[in-house]
Amino acid sequence: MTEEYVAFLDESGDPNFNDKASKTFFVAAVIFPRNKLADISNKISSIISQHGLSKLKSNEIGSFKRRLAVCSSLSSLHFKIATIQVNKSELEQNLNKWFLQRRSLYKYVQSILNHEISRIYGPQEITFDQYGTPQYQKSFYDYMKRKIERDLFETDVYIDSAKDNDFIQVGDFIAGSIRKAMEGDFDITQREELLALFRDQWTVNIVFPDYGKYIKPVATENNNIFSICAEEVTRYLEKNKSTINDPKILTLEYLYFNSLDEKSDWVYTNEILEWLANMEIKITQEEFRNNITAALRDEGLIIVSSRKGLKIPKTLEDFKDYVAFSTNFALPILKRLRKALVFVTEKTSSDLKNELLSEEMREIIERVRA
Repeated sequence: MTEEYVAFLDESGDPNFNDKASKTFFVAAVIFPRNKLADISNKISSIISQHGLSKLKSNEIGSFKRRLAVCSSLSSLHFKIATIQVNKSELEQNLNKWFLQRRSLYKYVQSILNHEISRIYGPQEITFDQYGTPQYQKSFYDYMKRKIERDLFETDVYIDSAKDNDFIQVGDFIAGSIRKAMEGDFDITQREELLALFRDQWTVNIVFPDYGKYIKPVATENNNIFSICAEEVTRYLEKNKSTINDPKILTLEYLYFNSLDEKSDWVYTNEILEWLANMEIKITQEEFRNNITAALRDEGLIIVSSRKGLKIPKTLEDFKDYVAFSTNFALPILKRLRKALVFVTEKTSSDLKNELLSEEMREIIERVRA
């Protein structure tokens, strides 16, 4: 029988971008065999007592010697470590501003790490530390559940408080200690000494954005439309990932990451234009329609529109809205065009349809009835 695992995730640093923020945002998962949880829980309690702590909290340990001693005790436990390190300076320099929104960054980074954990270990449970307001926790929970279902992993998601969960505290302490070592808080000898404690257990180490930004959704019966459309989007974005501050790429990324959120609302054009303007890219609505959305569609990307805005389609209903909107927009124009051609042709005996229209347009006009 395949061994079952459970994972507990906690972060170190913060997803903010300001002068007081950490250099990196670091998330660590500690992954335990399910059948050893009771024994490991007892050992964690003993470690906390042994080192005179009330709980395992990385930020409350100032001395490197004491931190190293606690890490040494923790390394004797039976678990694996999976981490993702976000280099925020590279996000600011090389990528668009989407990831500077801390809550979007937090969700997306957690989903990348969770994907790798589920792919390798297939845990039956994964527990995240609480972050943000209760409303955001609900939003985050829904997002992770939808992401897991999309990736076809049978994993249960939970959110718990570190102060009440010793396993999350282990994640907190390991995440904080590794991040400090990676950021240069210790000298080289200390850094190597601390990291060596976890080297055999550290099985996944993702560096972001080197890892790549775009997670390709897995096709399922319920999200096949989104899967095939998002696949083309990620292909296009990866192909053009070296293009910086191109409004086409920025717009497509904005729509793509919006589509990964659990709400996946339609996005108004003005919302994108205001967002581009914040990056000193100012374009009119007409330029946006002609040079961005129309151009992207001409390159084979599926961006649907309606009176509610724009989006990458996720459901058949999204396509129905797009068809209805496009038909209601185009059909009256074609009908008026046909009326004008018929009227002038009859009055002048000129064959305007053959003179002015391509064969393709003639066929379309012939099918239009006033």
